[in-house]
Amino acid sequence: MNYNYNDETPHRDRPDARRTQRIRRQNQTLMAIAVTFVLLLLVFAIMLSITAISSLGNSNKPPEGDTPGGEQPGDTLPGDQPGDQPGDQTPDDDPPATQQNTITLDAGRIHEGELVLVNRTHVYPFPSIHLVNVYDSQMAAKTYGQYMQVSGTSLWMEQTAYRQMDKLLAAFGDPSVVMTSAHRTAEQQTASGSTTPAGYSDSHTGLSCALRGQKGATPLPLTNEKYTWLYQNCYKYGFVVRYPADKVAQTGVDDYTNYFRYVGYVHAYIMKTNNLCLEEYVSYVKSYTFGDRTLNVTTDDGSSYQIYYVAATGDKTQVPVPENGNYTISGDNEGGFIVTVKVS
Repeated sequence: MNYNYNDETPHRDRPDARRTQRIRRQNQTLMAIAVTFVLLLLVFAIMLSITAISSLGNSNKPPEGDTPGGEQPGDTLPGDQPGDQPGDQTPDDDPPATQQNTITLDAGRIHEGELVLVNRTHVYPFPSIHLVNVYDSQMAAKTYGQYMQVSGTSLWMEQTAYRQMDKLLAAFGDPSVVMTSAHRTAEQQTASGSTTPAGYSDSHTGLSCALRGQKGATPLPLTNEKYTWLYQNCYKYGFVVRYPADKVAQTGVDDYTNYFRYVGYVHAYIMKTNNLCLEEYVSYVKSYTFGDRTLNVTTDDGSSYQIYYVAATGDKTQVPVPENGNYTISGDNEGGFIVTVKVS
């Protein structure tokens, strides 16, 4: 039987029509697959964008910690850089760029650090401190008598303060200098006969010591040219005169200019440059706060610092610190913490 495709076979049953219809269905399927793929890509891109925006927002929030993991104890500077040019001290309206972390400090930490203020109105609660025996340290180093002597064998100092005092006296190089007083317990303070009652003496901190010249005969008078170098350069090693002759109204102590107190290099530099005693300096630093107004200082050895005060808040205090850990924290023995960041 012969068929005439042009006249007798229905259009949908013709071979060319079936082929065309099959191709159309294939194209439609491919188009659907392509559209689905594009939609999946769009959904994936949107999810990535949302994740990126969320991560960016979270990166600006300082994480809270439970322990002062980045805190570095003691003085981080050698304290023996020469120079006596005053540096820049300017408040900063912007927070330090390196501040990205927060640590939690217990209330007891207020009484610890090189800037604790102890006087007749600020009692010292005797926290645990690391003391070293001055005589034993000198004998072990085989330096006793070379540039310093000790009045007895039982004088103790806080370890960092002693290390820096040892450097200071070694640089001065006068073997007639004698350390006559340093750390005192409450019992020793009472037994000393001092008019300062136990608990209210700076000697309790272990950060201070008294020096005398001529093998203990003189208290290093400022008028004696021989000792001028000590007074002019002690700040480079982190020390200041605890009771300056012109600050009796602030300290309540006179005639004790041969008593040196360790506060750390940058703080000693600021105190010397601005003629501040410890009472004045602690009050001065309280006006500088993190995020609002930090104290920017460039010292005479070219180092840069940022200093700010954080008031204590009950049993736990959140303290902002730099992420890289290049900082120290000291309580003021009163109401808060002084953070010192070494920028460069």
